[in-house]
Amino acid sequence: MKELGLILLAAGTSSRMRGSHKLLLPLQGEPIVTRSLRAYESIPFAQKIVVLGHQADIVAGAISRVARDPGSIQFVRNEEYQAGLRSSLQTGLRALRPEIGGVMIALADQPFVDAETVVQVAKAFLAAPQETNPGSPRLFAPFSEGKRGNPVIVSRSLFQEILDENGDETYDQGARFLFQKYPEAIERIEVQTPAIHMDIDTPEDYKKFQLRAQEIRL
Repeated sequence: MKELGLILLAAGTSSRMRGSHKLLLPLQGEPIVTRSLRAYESIPFAQKIVVLGHQADIVAGAISRVARDPGSIQFVRNEEYQAGLRSSLQTGLRALRPEIGGVMIALADQPFVDAETVVQVAKAFLAAPQETNPGSPRLFAPFSEGKRGNPVIVSRSLFQEILDENGDETYDQGARFLFQKYPEAIERIEVQTPAIHMDIDTPEDYKKFQLRAQEIRL
């Protein structure tokens, strides 16, 4: 049976937030990071990793206080988190156990991604044929209105490519380069929500999130 792991990336510096840590900002009385994690708690991942960096202890504490099963979460620190998203993803991959056959990569600043979307993407991976050789990589991603979003799943045969990647830090997009390199390996999961495209980077984004939170029931 294929084992699916989770890496939640929560290490960023929030450099565009003008002094605020975006993951700790409240959204209807709860930090954004814990809202984001909630959607993933309905899946029995074989291993759950949260990669920490900026204000690591505070972020870990916020998660531990509200997580359904905090003991199942493995916190790992990226000491070089200022290097960017790729560095944090590599840190998470190094912590995965050998039996993990694929990993769901999730962003901690996407509080509107719902459990239904996460389940759809996970089911696609679990239902797909087993990888037979390193030459048959598998990628899984949700799509809405023709545009790919997050979270995505990357099969084990591609882990080393991420670990070896050390490209231009000005274009640090984590695993995105794999989707550009292997378009034929992508399994599209059509979803009916724009939330897969919505993350927070600026104070203006946060204001939009607050307005949306008033419009929908989280």
